[in-house]
Parts: sequence; C-alpha cells; structure tokens
Amino acid sequence: ENHYSSIESIAFNKIGHHKNLVATVAKDQANIYDNQHVGEAFDLMCNLQNVKTDYTDGGILNHCTWVESQVETNSLLAVAGESKDISVISVQDLRVKYLMKGHTEELKKLGVDIAAEAQAAQEAPQGLEEQIDDPNRLA
Repeated sequence: ENHYSSIESIAFNKIGHHKNLVATVAKDQANIYDNQHVGEAFDLMCNLQNVKTDYTDGGILNHCTWVESQVETNSLLAVAGESKDISVISVQDLRVKYLMKGHTEELKKLGVDIAAEAQAAQEAPQGLEEQIDDPNRLA
C-alpha cells in the first residue's frame, strides 16, 4: 500500500456490475483496486488523498463502504474519518462526487447493519418502512 501503514477498512464491492472492485482506507488515503482485469495482479486503479480543501478538513480515513449508484456504468465508494464528513468517490469520474456534511463528531462506523434495519422496519410505525428499506444507504 502506498500509505505505508495498516489498513483501517476494506470493502469488497457487492453492488452493481463492478463486483471486481476492492477498496481500502488507511492514513489519509483511499485506494480502489481492480482484481479481475490484470490477470493474477491486484491492480491499483484509483488513489485519493484526503487533503484539506475549501470544502472539507481532510485528514485520516477510517471507514469505507460501497453504495449504490443510479448510473449503471459507475460505482460509488463512501469514505469517512476524523473530518466528520462523508466523501463519496465516483469510480467513473475518479474524484469525490458527493460530500456529506453535518456530523458533529468523527464517524465511528460507515455501513449498514441489515439485521438492525430489519428489526427497525418491523418496529416502525405505519408509513415509515419505505424510509429504512434500502440496504445500501449510508448508516
């Protein structure tokens, strides 16, 4: 890994037709790999360094998860860490396409607990089920 540190999170893409993609985050970097098109090699296809910009503080990344894209030819990777923001990377555009702000503390987890969502759906008041039935939304 080009960040020379332990991997904090790894995510295998199980959404859409890019199931050959694998992502990792460590330090201030997110890496996306293609594990299908280069024979036996595990090919780095995208590296994003989470630097400070006018929009975000950047910094250490601790979490990553794949999220569903409305565009069939694209895959989206959500990453988060100490900056309190969630950056969504477009594989097609090789850049952060969406930035979600609003958290007041560092994110401790990024992903979906399907069992908890199913339980919440059973206990939800009538009419709220449609808000929590998407297993690929960000938690």
